[in-house]
Amino acid sequence: MDKSFKWHLFFTSFIPLWISIIVINIWESIEWLINEIDSQLNFGVNLVNFLKYNYLSVFLIFAITILLLISTISLNNFLKNKKREENKPTCKILEAKHSSNLTADFILSYILPMIAFNFTRLLDVILFLIYFCVLAFVCIRNNNVYINFLFEMKGYRMYHCKLQCMRANTNVEYSDCLVISKKHLDSEINRNIEYWDFENKIYIDITKE
Repeated sequence: MDKSFKWHLFFTSFIPLWISIIVINIWESIEWLINEIDSQLNFGVNLVNFLKYNYLSVFLIFAITILLLISTISLNNFLKNKKREENKPTCKILEAKHSSNLTADFILSYILPMIAFNFTRLLDVILFLIYFCVLAFVCIRNNNVYINFLFEMKGYRMYHCKLQCMRANTNVEYSDCLVISKKHLDSEINRNIEYWDFENKIYIDITKE
């Protein structure tokens, strides 16, 4: 799988954290403006002072917003292109169980601890980037990027499934597969879906809606 696609998946899985960082830095910047703005100085001087004391907040807000836009647009375009492909592989849903706790566990395990960093201090931002880059390397290298908050926002759900797929003109059954789909797959038993093979035993439903 394309490394850039993995990165976009990993980055957008932290949307709650990115929104929290943006809110924190906007809040800190507004507080500075309220407490430190000098009505006696002209706009240019006030702007220079604001950037001097809030450069980190401005940079983080700008950088996170741009990266979120790039990753979101890239993922949406990728999925649209996959859905437009002809002769997509199909499989039959034999069993399906909604995995409702995977995203919640991910948020509690990975996102909440990161909010403890002080994102208005340069040292904390550097330490966070070290931690985040190590986590990104491990997750992308081991293909552990399928829990994605953007998918949740778009209405996708995760199901542990038993599937029947055609392999070399033979029906083959696969157990303990993870399927990411907008459909309620527990109501789609014995029906076919078109899929993209995200990784070994991890599939994304790309059936046209």
